[in-house]
Amino acid sequence: MTELLDEKQQLSNFRLTRKDGSVVANPPAARMCLLGGLTAIADYRKLQAAGDLTALRPAVEKLGTSSDPGVAREARSALELLAPRK
Repeated sequence: MTELLDEKQQLSNFRLTRKDGSVVANPPAARMCLLGGLTAIADYRKLQAAGDLTALRPAVEKLGTSSDPGVAREARSALELLAPRK
């Protein structure tokens, strides 16, 4: 899951080949993957309220400083869900 929440890794995973043959990152595809991972945290929390997700905190904190405002906003929201619940 931490790889799924790694922005640099996702930009490396999602690539486009231009007409001239050059290969470049595909930020929209990487963004969708990151947002999917952040949504998965919220979905998991709904199903497993007592589950411990604190291991994901460093990756989500890093996404909270993303240059993509939508990813950063969702990451800050997800941080609230990472604390273990009783």
